[in-house]
Amino acid sequence: MPKENQRVAISKRLLKASLLRLLQKKNITKISISELCHEAEINRTTFYRHYETPNDVLMEIASDYIKDFRKFSLSLNTSHDLYDEIVQLCRFIYTHSDMAKLLIRNNTNDGISKTFQELCDDFVGKRKILYKGAPVDDDTLRLFNSFFSVGIYTLISQWLIEDIPKTPEEISNLICCSFYRDFSFV
Repeated sequence: MPKENQRVAISKRLLKASLLRLLQKKNITKISISELCHEAEINRTTFYRHYETPNDVLMEIASDYIKDFRKFSLSLNTSHDLYDEIVQLCRFIYTHSDMAKLLIRNNTNDGISKTFQELCDDFVGKRKILYKGAPVDDDTLRLFNSFFSVGIYTLISQWLIEDIPKTPEEISNLICCSFYRDFSFV
């Protein structure tokens, strides 16, 4: 993939920063291209060179966040301690909660939800999973991954959006408590 030239990178950075400022005040559906260009001090021609709608800018911001989140998750020490990994991921999300809230509130959750599914696949793929002491078959594993990822995403979304006063450690406990009862990870 060719590297963007400096002008393109600056224009995109200005548009992203401007969109984030506007999103503090209103939903993406209420932001016009003219308003975004005015905020970024960029003309519409420059905007249209890179994007079609303000939502395209938001999707690129979401993609950048997801890349950072994924990069962080891959950097974790995989010590087979699922709880420790979940705590670290919850801390990352909590540290970047303003961005996560903006993305969730503005319906970019398909990419974020898919990322949770992939992360769960990664977590589970690194471990042998036992259900009530017995190995699980592939279908059970797929169902478990779906349940695990959707449940985690929903729990974290609610925690952030409703500003529920729980620490990342408390959220990690909630995530893990239901799974450790019947499932074990080796």
